[in-house]
Amino acid sequence: MLRAGIPVSTPIDTWVDCRATLDDIELVVVGDALAGEWSPYRGAHHCDPSDLVAAARKAIGKGSARLRRAATRIRAGSKSPQETRLRLALVESGLPEPEINVTKYGPDGAWLGAADLAYDEHRLAIEYEGDYHRTDRDQWFADIARRERFDDAGWRTARVTAADMRHLDALCTRIARLHRERTP
Repeated sequence: MLRAGIPVSTPIDTWVDCRATLDDIELVVVGDALAGEWSPYRGAHHCDPSDLVAAARKAIGKGSARLRRAATRIRAGSKSPQETRLRLALVESGLPEPEINVTKYGPDGAWLGAADLAYDEHRLAIEYEGDYHRTDRDQWFADIARRERFDDAGWRTARVTAADMRHLDALCTRIARLHRERTP
């Protein structure tokens, strides 16, 4: 592939090349970026996850087994690295895999919005609140309105911050408790 006449690696090939230097979680984070929509680089988003799995299967050498494991954990739909890290932590703690950024509707069919992560059956939404959600006035208003719509429809919204991510065991214990309490 050429960019401005210079040969460059494709985004997927670059991900494969990082297999020996990135840890397991970072391989999934980059894979989610490639399969998702948040990467600002053309060609480095909306990749089919099956293409990442296929590329990982062909990889040989140091880190290839880790890359293949990471490829099976990649999901389209993540909108940030922290959403991916949170999803992985919840699954590693023994919780089922949550849905990622799926639009939800209330019992009356009213649009609620999309939760970062959700356990639909339990009506449990999990929102990662990056600093942008606090500092951008319009985002802050939109977040409050969405949370109110979810609450009015009987959902529980768990808000997660960077401080929570520094204490993953406590965070996952909290989410597991909410998950149990909301078991139908």
